[in-house]
Amino acid sequence: MFYDQGSFDIRCEWGLEGLQELLPVSRAVVIVDVLSFTTSVDIAAGNGAMVFPFRSRDHSAAAYARSRNATALAGVLRQYETGISIIPAGERWKQQQTLRPAIEDLIGAGAVIHGLEGTRSPEAETDARFFEAFRDDPESVLRASGSGKE
Repeated sequence: MFYDQGSFDIRCEWGLEGLQELLPVSRAVVIVDVLSFTTSVDIAAGNGAMVFPFRSRDHSAAAYARSRNATALAGVLRQYETGISIIPAGERWKQQQTLRPAIEDLIGAGAVIHGLEGTRSPEAETDARFFEAFRDDPESVLRASGSGKE
């Protein structure tokens, strides 16, 4: 397979199609959907994942999120050592319904990958470096990007 990235400990591929390619060769899968919660819930729940939703104005959500941020998630994923797949969900173009990468998902995936040890596929390495480039001011990038505005 061209796309399974099986020779690397940490892998990354976009969207549902990427998930379908990496799932058979993964010990752990993380779907990153930073701004579109309903997409994340649909994909995650449809594949048997547990979801922890909070109301938008629930102040306990911020404390909970801090305990499950990218660094904490990377800590949990380290137990798998290899076969870790990170899937930035992306968006869909309205008319064609084809994948449209979302910069916020790229940064979020890179944040998780940045905290992991092991060999990275070129796709995973690219995401980690993208995160490093924008981690000091991700809000400005998101406010200026098309997917962030959407």
